[in-house]
Amino acid sequence: MKVMIVDDEKPIRQWFESILISIPDTKVTGTFPNGKAALDGCKAEIPDLIFTDILMPVMNGIELIRAVKQEYPEVEILILSNYNDFEYVHQGLKLGAKDYLLKAQTGDEEIREFVQKIEEEQRQKSLESQEKQMGILECLEKLEQYSLETAGMNTEEYRCVKQRLMQILEKYRNEPVGESSDYLINQIIEYIHLNYSKPVKLLSLAEELNYNADYLSQTFKQKTGKNFNAYLTEIRMERAKELLADPGRKIKDVAAEAGYQNEMYFSTAFKNYTGMSPKKYITFIKTSK
Repeated sequence: MKVMIVDDEKPIRQWFESILISIPDTKVTGTFPNGKAALDGCKAEIPDLIFTDILMPVMNGIELIRAVKQEYPEVEILILSNYNDFEYVHQGLKLGAKDYLLKAQTGDEEIREFVQKIEEEQRQKSLESQEKQMGILECLEKLEQYSLETAGMNTEEYRCVKQRLMQILEKYRNEPVGESSDYLINQIIEYIHLNYSKPVKLLSLAEELNYNADYLSQTFKQKTGKNFNAYLTEIRMERAKELLADPGRKIKDVAAEAGYQNEMYFSTAFKNYTGMSPKKYITFIKTSK
């Protein structure tokens, strides 16, 4: 399990890290002093679990939870709170945080128990996925064993039943064995963040991962609330905005770094996303400073 620690107090980060690295099969992807640094860390490597403080400079825990749940909805989050943080804790839980720990009352064992609980939930999801696949496969095998006469079905009935079973099997066969669809979507998100400057196509990605493209598309939309291309465009456009804020950058170079080889096409896409052309955006940034 990959775990991230976010707290503006260095001793707290060091304490949690020392406990987490002692848990078998647990990797600490990073320790960060604020939410913004943690969010940047997610782009490099998406964790399975984040321990986060609430009151931090630059970006607080509530803002971090909101951003993570929008970008990486399947990442679990545990809030680290003090006695006077309960109003914030309530906000964090409403935004999708899994649970919270009181720093003053938390010991090493409680931290280990929570990590083990999340690991067990992930294992359970994997088992359920495998059981569904095995159940459908067993039904298909039994159906093949019986002749049409023994089963009491005519040819059309037999064909309909088999077709339906195959549809169900196709749905679950695309879930990774030993992994959950949540993990698969996190893989795709991580791939987009690392490769948005290159040609990225859902069909090619599906072939590379050996999954059905329609299944990936539907599951991605279900888990993130956005379709694949819309998510990719958002990542590219947000990166383009960052690059255009640098006065030394040429629009042609920004387009290429954001994944667009054609400057005109980039300009059209940028205007559709922001409501202004790249040139007007550069002027806007200059006058805003």
